[in-house]
Amino acid sequence: MQVNKLLRYSALAVFVGTGIGVAHADDASTTGGIKIKSSDGNFDASLGGRIHFDALLNMPDNNGQKIGSGAADDTNSDFEFRRVFISLAGHLYGYEYHVDYDLAGSSFQDVWIAHSLLPGGTVYIGQHKPWRSMDEIASNNNTVFLERNIVSATGVYGGIDYTNGLYYSWNKSAFTANDNLWAGVSVYSLHKQTGGAENRTQGLGYNGRLAYAPFVTPTAWAHIGVNYSNDNADFNTTVTSTASPYSGFGPAYTYGGRSGAKFTLASYSTSNAKALGNPHQDAIGGELAGAWGPVYGQAEYTLLGLHQEGLNETNVNAYSITGAYAITGETRTYDKKNATYNGLRPAHAYGAFEVAARYDHAQNNLSNGNVGCAAAGAVAANVTKCDVSMITVGLNYYPNPAVRFVFDYTHGEANLGNAGKDKPDSLGLRAQLAF
Repeated sequence: MQVNKLLRYSALAVFVGTGIGVAHADDASTTGGIKIKSSDGNFDASLGGRIHFDALLNMPDNNGQKIGSGAADDTNSDFEFRRVFISLAGHLYGYEYHVDYDLAGSSFQDVWIAHSLLPGGTVYIGQHKPWRSMDEIASNNNTVFLERNIVSATGVYGGIDYTNGLYYSWNKSAFTANDNLWAGVSVYSLHKQTGGAENRTQGLGYNGRLAYAPFVTPTAWAHIGVNYSNDNADFNTTVTSTASPYSGFGPAYTYGGRSGAKFTLASYSTSNAKALGNPHQDAIGGELAGAWGPVYGQAEYTLLGLHQEGLNETNVNAYSITGAYAITGETRTYDKKNATYNGLRPAHAYGAFEVAARYDHAQNNLSNGNVGCAAAGAVAANVTKCDVSMITVGLNYYPNPAVRFVFDYTHGEANLGNAGKDKPDSLGLRAQLAF
């Protein structure tokens, strides 16, 4: 019932967005979704969406002494709708709007109002992503693998992807006709609108990113970038919702596939927050990527520091290296507006094929002792090491520009020293359609 209502309201919004009904529209088109533009050019609107349907098979480590022995999340194989988006977008009198609602998760994703500010610049107000890693900013329709890398919100940012606040980005050619200079800043609260629920105590963060592409052509490009984030948790005893960012504040990684075993690299307890005050984390990252014909490469690094009054700083180092090759010759093009990569567009009637591999690694060197480094089934007193890594290999098939099929195999490894090791494997499949 709710889905039917949302679809009806979405269709209505498209027509209303073009003026007062379709009488003011003289141009309608479709590439799978619905696009309408008014005759005077003041209004345009589109209705689209995406479906990501996943199959996951987790294969736990058979070692009886492994970390997480018997843990439910180590064997959580399933079929699931990872994402089912309804997307509304358009322009009204020079203002731009965008609404992504995930029917599978009953939550909003990108929801913002935007307007140009300075030549080449755009300011966004609402729910958006801070300008962090390339993998974080890239659309989930275009990511090389099912899961983003370890230096994204999937890893070191503790699951905090979308936030509410103010975001600004700017880009234009700087020195040549084919280069691209990009800069962005954001100020936000550490929460995401989900299921209509709002936690009023979340904390604040700010972020900045600078990127430069010395050359961008349809078949070749290069990218270098840096980013910085500062997130300040705001703990309050009246906040009990599990959606409170404090409950997940700190880096973690699901190294056994999406629904497999999870490894927490560092975290501060709520008792420390009550006694010592709210914690905060700083992260500085570097980005290097490029494409040359069918070859794509990407490397990202992040150094994360967790701080709390009265405690020594806890540091986490994380990096990711990706390589991909389009067997059928296509190029992963460059997204100048967001300074990240796009997906493949098939150049042949039979589609496009891409093979890829990635290595992710993160480490807490325990220089501040064991501050929350943990995995299910591990005894904290026995933790003498805090390393997690994952090797992922994948095959992507694009039968056309709207559909993709993904196959990923991953081998993860968690190492807590005397507390044990864990080496699970997983298989992931996805049928994806975007319109």
